[in-house]
Amino acid sequence: MKKSLLWMLVLVISISMILTFSVSGCKATKEEAAPTEAAAEEVEEEEAEEAPAEEAAPEEKVELMFWDMVWGPPEYVETAERLVEEFNEENSSITVTYQSIPWEGFYETFTTAVASGTAPDVSTGAGYQPFQFAVMDEILYLDSITDEWKAEGKLEELFFPGSVDSLKYDGKQVGIPWLTGNWGIFYRKDMLEKAGVEPPRNWDEFYEAVKKLRKGDEYGFVYPSLGPVGDWCFAYFLFNNGGRIFNIDKEPDFANERNVEALDFLRKMKDEDLVPGGVGSYQTVDSEKIFFQGKAVMLFGSDWSIPLIQSQGEEFLDKVEYLPIMENKNGDKIVPGGYNGIMAYKQSKHPEQAKKFIKWWIENNGDLWTEGHSGFCPGTKLNASLPCITEGRLRKAFMDDYLPNMVNKTYPYKESFAEMANIEGEMLLSVALQRALTTDEDSKAILTDINEKIQEIMSGE
Repeated sequence: MKKSLLWMLVLVISISMILTFSVSGCKATKEEAAPTEAAAEEVEEEEAEEAPAEEAAPEEKVELMFWDMVWGPPEYVETAERLVEEFNEENSSITVTYQSIPWEGFYETFTTAVASGTAPDVSTGAGYQPFQFAVMDEILYLDSITDEWKAEGKLEELFFPGSVDSLKYDGKQVGIPWLTGNWGIFYRKDMLEKAGVEPPRNWDEFYEAVKKLRKGDEYGFVYPSLGPVGDWCFAYFLFNNGGRIFNIDKEPDFANERNVEALDFLRKMKDEDLVPGGVGSYQTVDSEKIFFQGKAVMLFGSDWSIPLIQSQGEEFLDKVEYLPIMENKNGDKIVPGGYNGIMAYKQSKHPEQAKKFIKWWIENNGDLWTEGHSGFCPGTKLNASLPCITEGRLRKAFMDDYLPNMVNKTYPYKESFAEMANIEGEMLLSVALQRALTTDEDSKAILTDINEKIQEIMSGE
């Protein structure tokens, strides 16, 4: 190519010279033209000698988008961004862009992105989210990552028994567990002691304690009914009472008598003025504010409440205890929960690099707890062994009590399925609780109506 261009240049110059000489009345001879060709060949040889060898093409720069849910206070996001920067520094051919996604409207955010072809490469998300998009053939299978850990002898060292399998769909790995959401009740031990009340061990004792603790502008219990924690609040009491959303055959069974009892129990405390009158419209921040102000003795919260309790100062922290799971009528301790995963999407143009980032993230994200103060309990053995977890009084009590008694929301059906993402996304349990607290509708009628909505979701309507 270079040689052809050079000869064209020589030809143009030659023609230009001939035309110039013709105009001036001069005539170029063959002897005069010959040196020009020789000179061109000489120039070409010199350029070839001087031209440096071509460098190898630089490695293609890959860009990935990582959507991460808000798993803690502001310092969580800051720490997560720093970890992403560390990955980018260690992997010069990959640039991961971090984006924090709020929980409010998360279901619509991801559903819209996937449907419009603008899904992120990698994300964290709700517990059933990988199943939701696996059914749509939008989730990238991650079996190669778990296979690597097996080959390295790390799989059992990293993960709790059953956690990896809990994020399999149709035998394929659709997510990697990295944290778990736990839900429960905290109480002010100083206020219980002052009232001469022992920490309740079952529902009867709980009701009597709440009743005895009601005094002036102080309430025995406070809880949210709106948002994700409101949804989990009803789920907590529902499952703790031996209730369920589905039966063992995967059929919707939301209006069963145990569920009615659980809804009536929460409703009864509100009707008898044992909890703040506004609970029917409380978000998590509202119930936490009342607890922190000392106007409620017990709070329904989550492991996410722990860093907020710690933020109130050592004096306040020393007064707060975690209430062990209460026994139901059968003497059982059952609570809903599960593992949240990190996942990748088939829309990614760089699936192997996305997997590389996920593997790195699982192995290197301990700072999300030590510095980011993530409110959720670690979903890996690696991070559960961190001093901030093992030496944290509330955190350790929470994890030791919760994990052994935790069941999937699909219980007694043994496997997870995609429709649960829709049920959680629409927060149907929160809807049922809110209706019970703000209307005169019969509890059975409310649950029957919600059960019909669940049937519509299951049938794909």
